[in-house]
Amino acid sequence: MTGEQVPGVPVPDSVPEVQVRDLTDEEIMERAKQINEAREIERQEELKRAEAVRKAEEERKAAEIRRAEEIHRAEEAQKAAKIAEAEHLKKLEEEKKAEELKRAREMVREDDAKRAAEEKAAQPKKRHTGLKIFLVILVLLLIALGITIASHGVTNDVISSTATLPYQTTYNIWLPQGETTVAGMTFTAVGDDNSVKLSIPGLPTQTLYKGQTTAPISHKMTLTLLWGAWKVMDINYSAELTYKGLTSENLLAFGAVIKTDRQIPEWLLNIGLSLSKIQYSKA
Repeated sequence: MTGEQVPGVPVPDSVPEVQVRDLTDEEIMERAKQINEAREIERQEELKRAEAVRKAEEERKAAEIRRAEEIHRAEEAQKAAKIAEAEHLKKLEEEKKAEELKRAREMVREDDAKRAAEEKAAQPKKRHTGLKIFLVILVLLLIALGITIASHGVTNDVISSTATLPYQTTYNIWLPQGETTVAGMTFTAVGDDNSVKLSIPGLPTQTLYKGQTTAPISHKMTLTLLWGAWKVMDINYSAELTYKGLTSENLLAFGAVIKTDRQIPEWLLNIGLSLSKIQYSKA
């Protein structure tokens, strides 16, 4: 058996072949130890080389992963930028449409206002109707002749079944206890803060509690002058009274809704109410 080279020990140019049988046991054991050490050193070197290869491979993979992540982030950023740009363009388009709609509405309003002004300017001025002229004459007659509208100049009849009452006025009125005459109709009202007893011509006597409303009191009123010699007008009307209670002055408070078949000047209604000597205010 020839000898083996020991790592780290220079080999001479000529090594005489040594037979194992020429070595002692101690020399054989020492030789085996050297061989094992050499093999361990070689194994460690191989492990180092394998670890270096593994680390290099891991670094390569990590670099590839980093590059892939960077590419992904760049793509996501590019997508986000495109989405943001699309939203910005959409917002600009919506703002543009809203502004155009606003301008269109302003143009329509201006055109409508212009047309209305032109139509108003083209319309002839309203003239006094025959009723207004007549009422002016009526006032002059009342002043000149000293004639007042009294019970003998106002009569009440049953309203026509076909009459319509499109005009409405609402009043607050305060009646004294006892008998009262309004528009040629005399009725009696007596009560306290909780209820009132009403006696109205053409209707049965009724007790009206606070908050309750009478059935419609419907009549045709004929207004005359010169002690009934001159008929002025017929007025179909309906009145509803809602009891509100007793005041501290012992007056009976009502809400009154008056409906008529023609437009009655407010001053004429005020004259009719004031002649009845009741307190009132327009609601």
